[in-house]
Amino acid sequence: MNKKLIALAVAGVTLAPAVMAQTANPVTLYGRIYATLNTVNANGSGVPGGVDTQPISRRGVVQDGNSHIGVRGTEDLGGGLKAFFQVESAVLLNTGGGTFASRNSAVGLQGGFGSILIGRWDTPFKTAALLNDPTGQLTLADPTALLGTAAIGGLNPFNRRQDNSVQYWTPNINGFTGRFLYSPNQGKTATANPTTLGLNAQYAGGPVTLAYAYEVHKDQVNNTITAGAKEKGHELVGTVK
Repeated sequence: MNKKLIALAVAGVTLAPAVMAQTANPVTLYGRIYATLNTVNANGSGVPGGVDTQPISRRGVVQDGNSHIGVRGTEDLGGGLKAFFQVESAVLLNTGGGTFASRNSAVGLQGGFGSILIGRWDTPFKTAALLNDPTGQLTLADPTALLGTAAIGGLNPFNRRQDNSVQYWTPNINGFTGRFLYSPNQGKTATANPTTLGLNAQYAGGPVTLAYAYEVHKDQVNNTITAGAKEKGHELVGTVK
């Protein structure tokens, strides 16, 4: 069994360069540079009825607005089927640095049935949330920050890219689309069996856009494996232009 698997892997590696060579320009380099200059004023103690510990806190802030660089490509496999990949990395324009493949990065297949991909990508829940933010989560006014709670440090555990995940995206049918996500129990321990499931359903027609999303994190709290825990989120958003 092991010998057969090794032989298959070697065959795949040998074939890959020949397949990519069939297309003259199969790869595209892309990116975005986005920086903002803000003035920020933070007041209050953070505790109802508490004493303001920073009464003089106005300051100027140079902030990177999700600058990134990426490479993506497709390969026509025939019969309406395409293979595709994307590797996207953050670029910290204001301080320098970044992490390779830290943003949406995956490999997959696309055809009349829709798309299926494997890797690290925005969850369907996060994708639906983007509909409700005209700035695309690129400023300090990101409304998803309001979904956090004090119990989890003000973070929103549903506004994330999911590691080690598989997603299926339906084709567009009369304005209706859907996305489904499954992240297996790769982080299983003796006491915890963490998995993530998510989906959304969206409609876009004329000036109206509507979306519903659902996500559940089993044996997880705020992206941390926690035996016996469960997080669930429901989301309903809409826009009218």
